[in-house]
Amino acid sequence: MKIALAQIEPIFSNWDKSIEKHKEFIYRAIDEKAELIVFPEMSLSGYRLKDLTHELSMKINSDKMKSVMKLSMQIDIVVGFPEIDDNSRCYITQAYCSKGEILQTHRKIFLPINGMFEDSKDFMPGKTLTPFNVDKFKMGMLICRDMWHEEAIVSFVKKDVNCLIVASNIPLRNINRDGPAIDSFIERTVVGYAEKNSIFVIYVNRVGFEEGVCFYGGSMVASPSGEIIAKLPFLEESIVFIDIDHKEIERKIRSFPLHYDRRDHIVLDAFKENF
Repeated sequence: MKIALAQIEPIFSNWDKSIEKHKEFIYRAIDEKAELIVFPEMSLSGYRLKDLTHELSMKINSDKMKSVMKLSMQIDIVVGFPEIDDNSRCYITQAYCSKGEILQTHRKIFLPINGMFEDSKDFMPGKTLTPFNVDKFKMGMLICRDMWHEEAIVSFVKKDVNCLIVASNIPLRNINRDGPAIDSFIERTVVGYAEKNSIFVIYVNRVGFEEGVCFYGGSMVASPSGEIIAKLPFLEESIVFIDIDHKEIERKIRSFPLHYDRRDHIVLDAFKENF
């Protein structure tokens, strides 16, 4: 499966310009015969919405989302946006669009409220982790802070997910001689999840500035063998194309069959306890 990682700078609160930017990257991916393109968290709206949260949030079946679904007739698309439900509750949502429809959505579960982050002031947390099938892959989606919680990964692995898509908005803070200090932590996290669980992890982080905050990029794909098979640059809009092969998952499981050792009946389901 050929995938494209679209590391973009979202356009804040301007739908027309935002969709044009998405189209630019989508058409580049189509030209390269990619089957899936993945955009960052809140790619359609920008991140720090604050007082504009309700105004900019959209329903799943809104005309705006239908324009994205139309594009998915040519290529599968993962986009992020602020969602509002029938009870005026807002969520940070990622949608997997395919063949003109929304195949699956994920609402961000873990909403940070520290430092610059104020997610839980404006948004409700999601409560479910639902896998879905795309060709030979069983996929799951997480959004940013979700991936730092081991129970989210364990829950998906117990449901036999073998390809994890993580959309993110992680800012630049400290810099060391290798670049953004947080990047090494993210890289170890992504590679560790992939290798330990014999899965592909597709991680896409945004770039650019928003209200004086810089987002650093560094998007990547890690293979089941624990190798980084694609890594995008820091601070630049960029797109990369990479092939992922289900046979690599099968080879890893045969050589190191941790899946056969699982004892799910002794592992408490953290989501049943917390929600």
